[in-house]
Amino acid sequence: MHRNMMKTNYSRTKLGELDRVVKTYMRKGDRFIELCCGWSTFGSVAKYYGYSGVGCDIWDVAIEHSTRQIAAMPGDGKVKIEHGDAMDTKYKDNEFDFLYCNPPFLDQEMYGGTENDIADKNVGKFREKIEKMLGECLRIIKPGALAVITINDGRKAGNIVPLGSYMLSWGLEVGFVIHDIAIGEIRSLALKMRKDAYARRRTVKCHEYILTFRKPVTK
Repeated sequence: MHRNMMKTNYSRTKLGELDRVVKTYMRKGDRFIELCCGWSTFGSVAKYYGYSGVGCDIWDVAIEHSTRQIAAMPGDGKVKIEHGDAMDTKYKDNEFDFLYCNPPFLDQEMYGGTENDIADKNVGKFREKIEKMLGECLRIIKPGALAVITINDGRKAGNIVPLGSYMLSWGLEVGFVIHDIAIGEIRSLALKMRKDAYARRRTVKCHEYILTFRKPVTK
């Protein structure tokens, strides 16, 4: 993909990672759904490669930005941006061929500011919301379809909260099987504060977990 085709100032995930996701996991004719679409960086990449689908979010600011970004993105795909709750999507069972979601990381992003915002500082409550979301992911994709969930680890009181491990476990609990795992390296803002990271004996790198689940085919 030509790097000048999309500004990624507000995207948490590198274009290269999404480029790899689309090329590795999607196939011609797949109709996708992007939950918690945010700035629709994934949807924009998918459109560029000719895929059509839907992006949804609860945050009006994201919906407005995504609508403009998708309209400006070249490509033959047709992508519709809608207001939608990832924990209660209203889409039909077995409707989509592929799903992508980059949900909030605990309370790091309080996007909607509403009761149905997935973000939560309480890990237990966050788990309940994520499991509702994952249940919807499982319901709305076709048997055998792939669902890619991207998540980073977080920190509480200086300690790692292993959201990557949690997400893998929660996905299996709702009924997915794990199809593939990839880990990307994110150059975090801590690079600008290397001395502080060194003093705390921490790495300046942040890892992004790309968990690809598959919906089982029932006989």
